[in-house]
Amino acid sequence: MARRDLALISIVFVLAISCGKDEPQGRPKPRNPEIVSFEASASEVASGTAVRISWQTRNAEAIELSASGTLVDVGDASPAEGSVEVEVAETTEFRLATISGDRRIEADPITVAVVAPRILSFTASPPVIEEGEAVTLSWKTEFATAVEIRDAAGNAVDIGDAPPSEGEVTVVPTASTTYALKASAGALSAEAQASVQIRGAPGLEISASPAEIRHGDSVTLAWTTTEAEILRIERDGQLVHESSEPSGQLVDSPERTATYVFTASRGPKSTVLSRTVAVRPVIYAFTAPQTPAPVGAEVLVSWRVGGARELVVSNGAGFEQVLEVEPFSEASLSVPMDPEGRFALVARSGDYEESATAETPVLPPRRSAPSPSPPRS
Repeated sequence: MARRDLALISIVFVLAISCGKDEPQGRPKPRNPEIVSFEASASEVASGTAVRISWQTRNAEAIELSASGTLVDVGDASPAEGSVEVEVAETTEFRLATISGDRRIEADPITVAVVAPRILSFTASPPVIEEGEAVTLSWKTEFATAVEIRDAAGNAVDIGDAPPSEGEVTVVPTASTTYALKASAGALSAEAQASVQIRGAPGLEISASPAEIRHGDSVTLAWTTTEAEILRIERDGQLVHESSEPSGQLVDSPERTATYVFTASRGPKSTVLSRTVAVRPVIYAFTAPQTPAPVGAEVLVSWRVGGARELVVSNGAGFEQVLEVEPFSEASLSVPMDPEGRFALVARSGDYEESATAETPVLPPRRSAPSPSPPRS
């Protein structure tokens, strides 16, 4: 009995020693990655501006940075700490993920907003001058990457290398006029005006109504002058009206977006003002043949369009052609037939566009005739 107990104690002792031994060491498990910081150099920027995205992490083997769902190439930047510049054209959401083994940790997203340019001030000093005197045009803006100044006749003012954010330029007006400042960043812009009056120049008030029309519609131009000998109206540099009456109206139908320049004169002195009338393009017709055609065949689509500067013709299979056109365009174009038989036309003029679609029935592919059965023996 004692001998049996001794054997049992020995087995237990051996098992205890075995269990106490360390297991063989394998590859250490990766530790959880941590994101210490994730920042953008600015929360609001102008369109087209580069923003710096920076990060600090712990225990990260790799990182992933994305901008509105698109991966950003961080080059050879360290996962532990680094930064990269990203050009922002529109409001963008940045996301950062740290990776260690099969562990993935994401930071709270950062949004960088693209802000439209703002004109804080635009002045003409002094606003009233004698003929031949100089005027200083000054401006301050935010979120603008470019600025331009034009007088009422549409003539550009040379601002040299003055920065968009703040600057000034000296001009010598030849007529009482209104200067327009346009601050832009990408497709976004803002405008402001500043007027200069030459003593002794005629008074002039003008209007254009409506300020926006569809191609084929009319606009009414009206004016009132004070002590003017003659009034001239030009549309995009072409004389459309001349009058010695102190006030009046003119009905006109511009083919495209147009700027009307009114000049009231008395002797050598004059006053110049302008109004722009926007003309929206109109697609009067867009057609495709109704005879069925096979996929890939050339199909002749036709259109009648007014007021556009360019047309975009496409199908649903990747074909697209951009055409510069006259104010009134009536033409045709051969376009490959797509599997759906659908065609699209977009007429554009500045910020305005109109679209239309047309369809041609799809001719099904011919079925091959069955092979004749071998003759029976």
